[in-house]
Amino acid sequence: MRSPHLLLACALVLAPIAGVPLSATETNTPTASGSGTVSPGTIKRPINNSVSHLAINSTQINETGIETVTLDVSGAVAFDGSNYNRRHRIKSFDATLKNASDRQEVINSALDQAENQTVELQTRQKEAIKNYNDGTLSAQAFLRELAAISAEAYQIRVFAEYILRTPQQSESANRAQQLKMELTPLIGFVRPIAQSTLNGDPSSPKQFFVRTSDRGVVLATIHDGQYIREAYLSDAKAGPNTTGSISKDKANKIINESYPSIDADDTALLPGMSHYVFRGRGGGFMSMVDHSSENIFSEHQKILISDKHTVRGPQNTSGPFTLETNTTYTGGYMIVRVNDPETDAEPNGTITVDGETVGTTEDGELHMLQPPNGSTINATVDGETVSVTVGKPMGPPKSGLSVREEGQNKWQQLGNILF
Repeated sequence: MRSPHLLLACALVLAPIAGVPLSATETNTPTASGSGTVSPGTIKRPINNSVSHLAINSTQINETGIETVTLDVSGAVAFDGSNYNRRHRIKSFDATLKNASDRQEVINSALDQAENQTVELQTRQKEAIKNYNDGTLSAQAFLRELAAISAEAYQIRVFAEYILRTPQQSESANRAQQLKMELTPLIGFVRPIAQSTLNGDPSSPKQFFVRTSDRGVVLATIHDGQYIREAYLSDAKAGPNTTGSISKDKANKIINESYPSIDADDTALLPGMSHYVFRGRGGGFMSMVDHSSENIFSEHQKILISDKHTVRGPQNTSGPFTLETNTTYTGGYMIVRVNDPETDAEPNGTITVDGETVGTTEDGELHMLQPPNGSTINATVDGETVSVTVGKPMGPPKSGLSVREEGQNKWQQLGNILF
């Protein structure tokens, strides 16, 4: 196991590794099908159920850290090669199809190749996770490999969509649809952002939250004012030879109970499909339910950073100003503000975490990494410093719960904290 990573941040870059604050409501909903085994994933609903997310089960967490990604020339070359392969693949397919005596045979052969490559990408990801967990793969190399897998998965998906536009048998269309489903978790929401960072895009974030199990990975970052997160737990899927199929209504029920605050549409289930795919209206949410295991095994989310998804954290008033922190959950974000209680102004100051400068409050508020319990956050304005310690008792949530409800929530949370 590698040692905890140093937590650094800059304005609008965040992803915490601290425990869930006690004032946040969290309901753990196992995604297992009742087989008696421990599920690889858990649906958590912190912050009074306002945001649900798929998390690695606490007993199976291997690595957690904040990783810094920088320009990577070799990674950039690999991504460019993937784009070239996509264009070449389609041209080659068109040429072969045009001269073929049996068009369907060409389509089937192309699908065979694409399916085999998808299995290879899934195997590559499992190997990358294993190497990252045992320390033989650095954080930069791990994220580069996930970004490369994402780029290759995307080019295969584009090809699968191209095949779907080609006249063919229904069985081939179903194979292409299934292929798209298998590729979606490998493409992800966060991985393309990491790809841009590795390519040297100055507007892309440098900080990424990474959590792994033996065969699962959770990634998160902040980009364009949004908290962006993805989770893929391959062990939550049933094996290739497993039989069983849940109904569409049951899949809907699983999603509705797991994500009560999200208005999700489900895709039509086609013959031969092994998963249900649910997408939120507006494109900021995607979750996949496996037919046989009845597990949620993949999730993508984009959430606008907002106070409504936070609870009050430690606060301190010293001298002329107040340091206020609002916190979320592991892999979520923290909002830090400096306030002059007399004028209600937000003066410009410097924020440090355990002595490391993470940014300023020049823009009125700072989104930053949520440090582990025991860390000290300092705000310095005009030579005066105010400090708070992460992990001290949190203030009441903004929902106005009664004292009795607060007490019930805390007892529940004490039994549900999994960190």
